[in-house]
Amino acid sequence: MDFKSILNKDLDIFINTNEFAEKILIDGIEIDGVVSSTISEENKFKLGNQGSYGYGQALYINQQEVIFKTEALIHKFKQGDRIDFNGELYEIILAEEALGMTSLIIGEQAN
Repeated sequence: MDFKSILNKDLDIFINTNEFAEKILIDGIEIDGVVSSTISEENKFKLGNQGSYGYGQALYINQQEVIFKTEALIHKFKQGDRIDFNGELYEIILAEEALGMTSLIIGEQAN
């Protein structure tokens, strides 16, 4: 078994509703994903703030990190895109793809 096959097998365990994942809706498409309201220290560093994240002039509340298999959705996500996540509108604060997974940090704009 090659490294890519081993990694995909590990992803199948991590992104599994019997383990860590749950059913989520992104832009009306149901996929399995891991949702966390805790943002990793690495991503906090990338965003340049330890508290509520500011991007440009916007301040975001209710931040969440969403991780899913990249192949689960056809289109690519980028910072600044708006998505419907579980029936609520969010803006993507940070989007990254690595090792077959997509990680989105999303937030609602504070008024």
